[in-house]
Amino acid sequence: MKRRALSIFLVFCVLCVGVPVEASDAFATGRAEIIAEEYDTSSVSDNICEYDTEIWSEEYVEPITETPIGEDSGEMVSTASTPITSTVVPDGVYGLQNVGNVGLWMDIQQQKSDPGYHVQQYAQSSSLPPTDTFYRASLFKISNIPGTNQYVIRSMLNNRLSFGFSGTEVITKEIPPVDADVPLADRFTITYSTNGYIIKPYGSTYAVSANNTTASGMTGAPESYLSKRTTTDAGDRAKWNLYQYTGTNRHGTLYSYPSSWTSIGIVLDSSTTIKPKTWSTVIGANTPMLQVAPGYEHIASYTWDEVNFQMTLNADSVGTVRTYTRIKYNNDSETVYTGTSAFTVVPNEGRYYLRNQATSKYAGIASELMTVGTSVQQFDFDASNKVQWIIEHVTDSGGYVKLKSNCTGLYMGIDSSSSATVEQGGTGDYILWKFETTTAGNVKVICKATESSNTVLST
Repeated sequence: MKRRALSIFLVFCVLCVGVPVEASDAFATGRAEIIAEEYDTSSVSDNICEYDTEIWSEEYVEPITETPIGEDSGEMVSTASTPITSTVVPDGVYGLQNVGNVGLWMDIQQQKSDPGYHVQQYAQSSSLPPTDTFYRASLFKISNIPGTNQYVIRSMLNNRLSFGFSGTEVITKEIPPVDADVPLADRFTITYSTNGYIIKPYGSTYAVSANNTTASGMTGAPESYLSKRTTTDAGDRAKWNLYQYTGTNRHGTLYSYPSSWTSIGIVLDSSTTIKPKTWSTVIGANTPMLQVAPGYEHIASYTWDEVNFQMTLNADSVGTVRTYTRIKYNNDSETVYTGTSAFTVVPNEGRYYLRNQATSKYAGIASELMTVGTSVQQFDFDASNKVQWIIEHVTDSGGYVKLKSNCTGLYMGIDSSSSATVEQGGTGDYILWKFETTTAGNVKVICKATESSNTVLST
């Protein structure tokens, strides 16, 4: 039986993480790189494990400061204090206050950026939009289809999110990012009538209306939900005052990903589909694009689905992968926003060999009798437990792992002098490790306790 192995390379006898890379001459003895090997295990002991993967590094680059993608404060400032009254609604971002239910504003249920949720009435902290606490759940981007009386309305939680009638309810739905591609059934007419605007899905005789209550948000549900009503029935509750956002252009993006990504990391060889949600005050800037950031393609490959606007990320190598999100407009020829976020690809759990390329020797422990504080050394390969390390994922670590000796059950760590030793278990930074693949194919082994000092596993 054969098992595939990647290689982690060590250098000399006693491993150490406290020496800056620049001060170590050991790296000049041989280049570290990932090597796929096949070990014929038919003639060796049963101590060979299911995963015989080896990894190592040559150099360490100072870590990049992480900038998570997501919503900022969620607030929009500098909203006009008086509503518009023009016959034609100017393109822009608006807060919509109900005329019949003064002080109640059009809002998305629970600030959800996914389709399938109610549009509701919600009480802001005052009768007019405060300049510092008007949330995007109560803001909508309205744009006119040139040459028509038709409008597209988009939520500022997610510019691909609009709404429409579902039975008698008003429910959020997904629409194309380009206004011209939005079907007629998903467009609106917005007509000014005496003291407010009446909003109807195109071709419908019914208006998007408030209920005959002052119920607000989820605490008032379902009475707070907007409904499909005739203007005769709803009266002023079928009318809306439009307060235009007048501040500077703002943009943002968020997306959902498995919670394990920020807990244990992205597991090597896995594939995950991610659908970004973007928002921008710029009219026409509704098209998201998500990709692996330049310079990180050696960690993960990806494909972008232009129909469903989603990315499939393939974790190809261990290390940090940074995603890169853009919001495009003007026939995709321009970009109004870019954002990045970083995650860590971790090895699969299992038993591994750690081999040095320069010496072709393996990190290990002399015997099962070794105790806490014993130095990690390197040995010729003999397929015994003493040169096997069990990689364990660590919950809520963000991509660090533990290396447990299959010989002693103790963990590779560092002591007070920054020498690599075996230690008891626990959650301390001194026994947490990260692997980073370089563009040259080398792999860096980094202890969390000394990561900030620009050091790697060395001799």
